[in-house]
Amino acid sequence: MLDQAVQALCEGRADLVAPVKAGEREVNGWEVRIERECFRILALYEPVASDLRRTVSVLRIKGDLERVGDLATKLAKRARRHTKDLQDAPIPDSLAALARGRPPPSAGYA
Repeated sequence: MLDQAVQALCEGRADLVAPVKAGEREVNGWEVRIERECFRILALYEPVASDLRRTVSVLRIKGDLERVGDLATKLAKRARRHTKDLQDAPIPDSLAALARGRPPPSAGYA
């Protein structure tokens, strides 16, 4: 989702916004199912030590996953507005490179 949202913004592709929004609904569903399963494990099996740490870690990670989905959706919505408004300045190459996880062209990396 995040890759699609970045691509939509950097390349001005409004056609990628709908799949990102659909992905957010899917991620939100995952979050609910993961949380429900973790609470079921905690209630029924009373995990200790490494099992408890693993379950708590999953609960924390699912929150981060949901936040990334929300941020990707916000970025995709911004991409849609950006493509509609011809007055907007283009996305600088250095920012696009950073968003894609690469060093900016002017960073001087080989």
